[in-house]
Amino acid sequence: MSVLDLRAYQAAAIQGCRIEIAAGRNRVVIYGPTGSGKSLLIEAITRSALAKSKRVGIIANRIHLVRQLSERFLQGGIGHGIIQGENSHSTHCPVVICSVQTVARRGLPEVYVVIIDEGHACAGSKDYRNVIFRNSALPVIAVTATPFSKGMAKPYAELGGEPLFHSLVVSATIRDLIAEGYLVDCDIYAPS
Repeated sequence: MSVLDLRAYQAAAIQGCRIEIAAGRNRVVIYGPTGSGKSLLIEAITRSALAKSKRVGIIANRIHLVRQLSERFLQGGIGHGIIQGENSHSTHCPVVICSVQTVARRGLPEVYVVIIDEGHACAGSKDYRNVIFRNSALPVIAVTATPFSKGMAKPYAELGGEPLFHSLVVSATIRDLIAEGYLVDCDIYAPS
Protein backbone atom coordinates (compact mmCIF):
# COMPACT_ATOMS: atom_id res chain seq x y z
CA MET A 1 0.00 0.00 0.00
CA SER A 2 1.51 3.33 -0.98
CA VAL A 3 0.85 6.71 0.58
CA LEU A 4 -1.40 7.44 -2.40
CA ASP A 5 -3.59 4.52 -1.34
CA LEU A 6 -4.76 5.86 1.99
CA ARG A 7 -8.06 4.50 3.20
CA ALA A 8 -10.82 7.12 3.52
CA TYR A 9 -10.63 7.18 7.33
CA GLN A 10 -6.84 7.63 7.22
CA ALA A 11 -7.10 10.57 4.81
CA ALA A 12 -9.87 12.05 6.97
CA ALA A 13 -7.68 11.72 10.09
CA ILE A 14 -4.83 13.58 8.41
CA GLN A 15 -7.21 16.29 7.23
CA GLY A 16 -8.70 16.53 10.73
CA CYS A 17 -5.21 16.95 12.14
CA ARG A 18 -4.48 19.75 9.64
CA ILE A 19 -7.69 21.53 10.65
CA GLU A 20 -6.80 21.32 14.35
CA ILE A 21 -3.29 22.68 13.80
CA ALA A 22 -4.56 25.47 11.51
CA ALA A 23 -6.98 26.46 14.30
CA GLY A 24 -4.07 26.86 16.73
CA ARG A 25 -4.48 23.53 18.50
CA ASN A 26 -0.96 22.41 17.67
CA ARG A 27 -0.69 19.36 19.94
CA VAL A 28 -2.98 16.71 18.48
CA VAL A 29 -3.55 13.04 19.25
CA ILE A 30 -4.65 10.79 16.40
CA TYR A 31 -6.45 7.72 17.69
CA GLY A 32 -6.47 4.60 15.57
CA PRO A 33 -7.13 1.10 16.87
CA THR A 34 -4.68 -1.73 16.36
CA GLY A 35 -4.80 -2.68 12.69
CA SER A 36 -5.89 0.76 11.48
CA GLY A 37 -2.57 1.65 9.86
CA LYS A 38 -0.99 4.13 12.25
CA SER A 39 2.46 3.56 10.74
CA LEU A 40 1.02 4.47 7.35
CA LEU A 41 -0.36 7.68 8.89
CA ILE A 42 3.11 8.54 10.19
CA GLU A 43 4.56 7.88 6.74
CA ALA A 44 1.86 9.94 4.99
CA ILE A 45 2.30 12.91 7.33
CA THR A 46 6.06 12.69 6.84
CA ARG A 47 5.75 12.59 3.04
CA SER A 48 3.38 15.56 3.12
CA ALA A 49 5.86 17.62 5.16
CA LEU A 50 8.75 16.60 2.90
CA ALA A 51 6.74 17.67 -0.16
CA LYS A 52 6.69 21.15 1.40
CA SER A 53 10.45 20.96 2.14
CA LYS A 54 9.76 20.76 5.88
CA ARG A 55 11.94 18.83 8.33
CA VAL A 56 10.30 16.11 10.42
CA GLY A 57 11.25 14.67 13.80
CA ILE A 58 9.68 11.34 14.70
CA ILE A 59 10.03 10.21 18.30
CA ALA A 60 9.55 6.74 19.79
CA ASN A 61 10.16 5.41 23.27
CA ARG A 62 11.56 1.97 22.45
CA ILE A 63 14.63 0.83 20.50
CA HIS A 64 12.55 -1.64 18.49
CA LEU A 65 10.08 1.11 17.49
CA VAL A 66 12.92 3.31 16.19
CA ARG A 67 14.23 0.31 14.23
CA GLN A 68 10.73 -0.58 12.96
CA LEU A 69 10.08 2.98 11.73
CA SER A 70 13.53 3.12 10.14
CA GLU A 71 12.94 -0.16 8.28
CA ARG A 72 9.55 1.04 7.06
CA PHE A 73 11.01 4.30 5.80
CA LEU A 74 13.87 2.50 4.07
CA GLN A 75 11.35 0.24 2.31
CA GLY A 76 9.35 3.31 1.32
CA GLY A 77 12.41 5.11 -0.04
CA ILE A 78 12.41 7.84 2.63
CA GLY A 79 15.96 8.76 3.56
CA HIS A 80 16.38 9.56 7.22
CA GLY A 81 18.76 9.88 10.11
CA ILE A 82 18.57 8.34 13.55
CA ILE A 83 19.13 10.01 16.89
CA GLN A 84 19.46 7.17 19.37
CA GLY A 85 22.44 6.99 21.71
CA GLU A 86 25.45 5.32 20.07
CA ASN A 87 23.35 4.41 17.01
CA SER A 88 22.94 8.07 15.96
CA HIS A 89 23.80 8.83 12.33
CA SER A 90 22.82 11.09 9.43
CA THR A 91 21.32 13.59 11.86
CA HIS A 92 21.37 16.27 9.13
CA CYS A 93 18.67 14.49 7.07
CA PRO A 94 15.23 16.07 6.49
CA VAL A 95 13.70 13.23 8.53
CA VAL A 96 15.14 12.12 11.86
CA ILE A 97 13.78 9.19 13.82
CA CYS A 98 14.60 9.74 17.47
CA SER A 99 14.66 7.94 20.76
CA VAL A 100 12.86 10.10 23.32
CA GLN A 101 15.52 9.33 25.91
CA THR A 102 18.26 10.67 23.63
CA VAL A 103 16.47 13.85 22.54
CA ALA A 104 15.45 14.52 26.13
CA ARG A 105 19.18 14.61 26.99
CA ARG A 106 20.63 16.12 23.79
CA GLY A 107 17.72 18.24 22.62
CA LEU A 108 15.57 17.94 19.54
CA PRO A 109 17.12 19.20 16.30
CA GLU A 110 15.36 22.00 14.46
CA VAL A 111 12.24 20.50 12.87
CA TYR A 112 8.95 21.79 11.50
CA VAL A 113 6.73 19.07 13.02
CA VAL A 114 7.13 16.36 15.65
CA ILE A 115 5.36 13.01 15.28
CA ILE A 116 5.22 10.72 18.30
CA ASP A 117 4.66 6.99 17.87
CA GLU A 118 2.81 5.31 20.76
CA GLY A 119 1.72 8.76 21.94
CA HIS A 120 -0.15 7.42 24.98
CA ALA A 121 3.24 7.20 26.73
CA CYS A 122 3.70 11.00 26.75
CA ALA A 123 1.80 11.89 29.91
CA GLY A 124 3.54 9.25 32.01
CA SER A 125 7.03 10.04 30.74
CA LYS A 126 9.10 12.90 32.11
CA ASP A 127 11.31 12.68 29.01
CA TYR A 128 8.36 13.10 26.63
CA ARG A 129 6.85 15.90 28.69
CA ASN A 130 10.15 17.77 28.79
CA VAL A 131 10.60 17.47 25.02
CA ILE A 132 7.05 18.78 24.51
CA PHE A 133 7.53 21.57 27.07
CA ARG A 134 10.80 22.73 25.44
CA ASN A 135 9.23 22.66 21.95
CA SER A 136 5.72 23.84 22.77
CA ALA A 137 5.48 26.12 19.73
CA LEU A 138 5.94 23.19 17.31
CA PRO A 139 3.08 21.12 15.95
CA VAL A 140 3.16 17.78 17.77
CA ILE A 141 1.13 14.86 16.44
CA ALA A 142 0.90 11.83 18.73
CA VAL A 143 -0.38 8.62 17.17
CA THR A 144 -1.78 5.92 19.45
CA ALA A 145 -4.27 3.10 19.84
CA THR A 146 -4.83 4.03 23.50
CA PRO A 147 -5.33 7.79 23.89
CA PHE A 148 -6.99 7.45 27.27
CA SER A 149 -3.86 7.57 29.43
CA LYS A 150 -4.03 9.63 32.60
CA GLY A 151 -2.65 13.13 32.14
CA MET A 152 -3.07 13.48 28.36
CA ALA A 153 -5.52 16.40 28.76
CA LYS A 154 -4.29 17.62 32.14
CA PRO A 155 -3.18 21.28 32.32
CA TYR A 156 0.56 21.74 32.87
CA ALA A 157 2.18 24.83 34.41
CA GLU A 158 5.12 24.37 32.01
CA LEU A 159 2.67 24.96 29.14
CA GLY A 160 1.09 28.04 30.68
CA GLY A 161 -1.78 25.99 32.08
CA GLU A 162 -2.56 24.36 28.73
CA PRO A 163 -3.08 20.61 28.43
CA LEU A 164 -0.37 18.34 27.11
CA PHE A 165 -2.58 17.77 24.04
CA HIS A 166 -5.23 20.12 22.73
CA SER A 167 -7.40 17.78 20.72
CA LEU A 168 -8.17 14.24 19.67
CA VAL A 169 -8.79 13.15 16.08
CA VAL A 170 -10.45 9.74 15.75
CA SER A 171 -9.36 7.99 12.56
CA ALA A 172 -11.67 5.00 13.04
CA THR A 173 -13.08 2.79 15.75
CA ILE A 174 -12.78 -0.97 15.99
CA ARG A 175 -16.47 -1.22 15.09
CA ASP A 176 -15.85 0.97 11.98
CA LEU A 177 -12.97 -1.24 10.88
CA ILE A 178 -15.03 -4.40 11.32
CA ALA A 179 -17.99 -2.90 9.43
CA GLU A 180 -15.71 -1.86 6.54
CA GLY A 181 -14.10 -5.30 6.37
CA TYR A 182 -10.62 -4.25 7.52
CA LEU A 183 -10.82 -6.28 10.74
CA VAL A 184 -12.62 -9.55 11.35
CA ASP A 185 -15.43 -9.59 13.87
CA CYS A 186 -14.84 -11.60 16.99
CA ASP A 187 -16.73 -13.64 19.49
CA ILE A 188 -15.76 -12.98 23.08
CA TYR A 189 -15.85 -15.68 25.72
CA ALA A 190 -15.40 -14.92 29.39
CA PRO A 191 -15.99 -16.77 32.65
CA SER A 192 -19.17 -15.97 34.52
